[in-house]
Amino acid sequence: DDFDDEDDYDDEDEDDYDDEDEDVWIDESIVVDGKEITIDLAGYTVTAAFDARITEVVLAKNATKLTITGNGSMIASESENTEYVEVISAIDGAIVVIENGNFVSDGCTAIYATRGAVITIKGGYYEAKSLYNGMKFLLDINEAEAVLGQIKVCGGSFYDFDPSNHNNDGAANSNKLTEGLHAIKNADN
Repeated sequence: DDFDDEDDYDDEDEDDYDDEDEDVWIDESIVVDGKEITIDLAGYTVTAAFDARITEVVLAKNATKLTITGNGSMIASESENTEYVEVISAIDGAIVVIENGNFVSDGCTAIYATRGAVITIKGGYYEAKSLYNGMKFLLDINEAEAVLGQIKVCGGSFYDFDPSNHNNDGAANSNKLTEGLHAIKNADN
């Protein structure tokens, strides 16, 4: 049956499913492949429970243009391969803009860019809870790739990490802050 007007709509069914105040658990990465899209977290939390097959909450690839907004949270929880879990990974020319939100990884990396991808961080909170070979790579690019990724920091708060002075795998340019900006250490991190 088609609902032609409001009188045909039975609102008693609304009580059967109430998605308000519901956070989301996923067991597969959200993959954005070659599309232009905005993820509006709308204050919700997306938590990924990983196994050895997946390593990121969101994977942007192949010239994707992705914006993340909405002051929600994305959490990469523990896995069999914890040091390699990431919240956001961008590869193969993807462009990602993170406007705000909380991004927490149980691994050593929260944000990862490689193979020509560019991630711009305008705001938000970032934390990586583990170490790899005694180091944290909260914002990471893979120097082993022929074409590097870029992470540009214009704002945000980074727990126990200075985006203006961090040596990623011996990279010559470890400053990820946008020119003219500087990091300020606070009492918490």
